[in-house]
Amino acid sequence: ENESLREMFANLISKSINKHENTDASPLMVTTLSSMSPETAEFLINWHRNFPEGNSTLSSVDKMQMVDGQEIGSSPLLQNIIIFKDLSVYHNEYVVDELGHLGIFELHKDGNLTDKLWQTHYNVVEKIASTQYPQLQNATQKTIAKPGYIRLSPFGVSFIKLLID
Repeated sequence: ENESLREMFANLISKSINKHENTDASPLMVTTLSSMSPETAEFLINWHRNFPEGNSTLSSVDKMQMVDGQEIGSSPLLQNIIIFKDLSVYHNEYVVDELGHLGIFELHKDGNLTDKLWQTHYNVVEKIASTQYPQLQNATQKTIAKPGYIRLSPFGVSFIKLLID
C-alpha cells in the first residue's frame, strides 16, 4: 500500500523483462524488496537522492567511562546517525540496520570518509556528542562521536540502478 514500494516493484518488473539489457536483475531483488518496510523504501530513495555517489557518513555517539583520565570502556548512546547534505540529522537505527541486513548497504562503524567535504558532516555529530548530554560530561564519563560510513554494496548498486534510477 506504499507508493514508493509499488513504483519500485513496477521498475523491477519493467526493467528485468529483457535479461539481455539488464544483466543485474536477480530473483534476490524480489525477496529484498518484499522484505523492505515502507519507511525503509522512502529512506533509501531519499538517501540516494542526497548521495548518488553511493556513500555517506554513518556516525554514533558513545558514552566513554574513565578512571583517572584513562578510558576503561564505552557503550553506544546513539547509533546509525546520518547527516544529509543539507546538514539535517537522520537517526533511525532500525532502518539503517535493515538496509545492511538486506545487503544493500555495507555499514562501516569504524573509520571515516577522508574527503574534506565529509568533515562538516562529522562535525555535526561531534557537536551532538559534546552538547546533547551535558549530564554525562564529568571526570568519570564523557560522550564522544565515533565516525563511520555507509557504502552501497555491489548488490545495492544494482538494486538502486534497477529500482530507483
